[in-house]
Amino acid sequence: MPEPRRILTVHSPVPPKVLDDLLTSVESALHRVGAGRVWIDAHWGPDLAVMAELSDPAPSVAGASG
Repeated sequence: MPEPRRILTVHSPVPPKVLDDLLTSVESALHRVGAGRVWIDAHWGPDLAVMAELSDPAPSVAGASG
């Protein structure tokens, strides 16, 4: 079963249009790489944490290609 991971923390305040575009893009990218579920955790308020369930371990920065 995939483990939930905190992927990104968005610190407030962020203009609503920027926040919408940012979160939509992050969600799309996570689904493209196989995230089964993506959600916002407001527990860290006023900041928002983007969470995702990913089945494969995240690659290390050293092993990431760009």
